[in-house]
Amino acid sequence: MIQRLFYQIVRTGMEFSFRIYVKHFQVVLAYKEKKRDSVIFAPNHGNSFHDAFSVILSDHKIPVFLTRGGIFDSKLASFWLRTFFMLPIFRKRDGIKSVVKNQEIMARCIELLKEGRHPVALFPEGNHNMKLGLRPLQKGIARMAFDALEKYPDLDLKIIPIGVNYSDPMSFRANILVIKGEPIYVKPFYDNYKENKADATLELLEAIRVGMDKLQLRIPLENYDKIDAKFRKLRVQGPNLLENFENDKKLIQSIIDGKENDRPITKEFNYGLLIKRVLLFPIWLLAWISNLLPTLIIRLIVKKLITDPHFIDAVRFSAATFLFPILYLIQAIVIYLTLDNAAIALLYFLMMPLISKFYYEYLY
Repeated sequence: MIQRLFYQIVRTGMEFSFRIYVKHFQVVLAYKEKKRDSVIFAPNHGNSFHDAFSVILSDHKIPVFLTRGGIFDSKLASFWLRTFFMLPIFRKRDGIKSVVKNQEIMARCIELLKEGRHPVALFPEGNHNMKLGLRPLQKGIARMAFDALEKYPDLDLKIIPIGVNYSDPMSFRANILVIKGEPIYVKPFYDNYKENKADATLELLEAIRVGMDKLQLRIPLENYDKIDAKFRKLRVQGPNLLENFENDKKLIQSIIDGKENDRPITKEFNYGLLIKRVLLFPIWLLAWISNLLPTLIIRLIVKKLITDPHFIDAVRFSAATFLFPILYLIQAIVIYLTLDNAAIALLYFLMMPLISKFYYEYLY
């Protein structure tokens, strides 16, 4: 109970920060989960932390995520990760002893699926990559599903493919579209599994692959960079993310077929934004000055510490979530010491998150 309450408090704070960090966030559901439902989430993995957090925010339940075991090495890290409903999963290259631990984790996941309160989520690709397209799936998700039905043959187990799509996975104020596809019912595959485990495993993985592939953009590896560059140049993004997604699919196919319209897209000058900035200049200036220091610190952290570009977005968001409130508090203390007015300092500290949200939503 305490763990769930703590989780919900932290999640609420991070969601507020997330809604500032991204421009538009949209969820499309093809299946509505029941109160008690045996469900495995199968999302694609293109952008490290944000993939998992986007899936978390797309669901009313608390999903339990299977996460790379190496990051649980520290006792402190292990405590916090488990507090946030994450469990370690190990790979063969982590060593035989580590892989043995997976049996305990899988047993725990099977009981979670039987209970039906928490969806179990894992990334079937097994690694992350920003290139548009699905990579080969690992067999772990199929093994978990079949092991669950071996123990509980009457379990109505479903695998829900998920597509997490970004307008730009490296950019602040990007759009994120989460599409949850039609559920894949495991029982029909389990009937085959009892006769031929290898064939049934491949059949289930293929069904998952097909389900996931429909829910994300895909560029062929052949001539990938050339097609991707043209796609980024010609795509147009609007507020309806599902419509953007369908248009992006058509655009990629037209580029592959050599039928794209290669005329440069000219953007009209945004007079509305200019008028807003003029009329609301004091708010714009206050937000810009107040956010300048944390923004510069985060840029420095990313530049000095991050070598893998897949983690830039995750580190930037995580740092912003914790750094901005701390620096707002420090700035509020400076205001109090300068003006000797506690009311103004407290008002500044309480209003800055709302002013910053307004700034990034309408004036940025």
